[in-house]
Amino acid sequence: MSQTSLPLILEPAELEHHLHDSNLLIVDLCNPRLYARVHVPGAVNIAPNTLWQVHRRLRVSCHL
Repeated sequence: MSQTSLPLILEPAELEHHLHDSNLLIVDLCNPRLYARVHVPGAVNIAPNTLWQVHRRLRVSCHL
């Protein structure tokens, strides 16, 4: 199986061509209530503030 290198941000029309790729991870950064109502099938939701908190913790731990 060949892997295609995709950009981190895709337009919907381009994403549609890859929705069945088993190695594709779609991260939805909208708020959890909107995600619960509608999202791209197979997407996982990470609230932006959660992502920011993890980023800050990783940065701090790397500097210790």
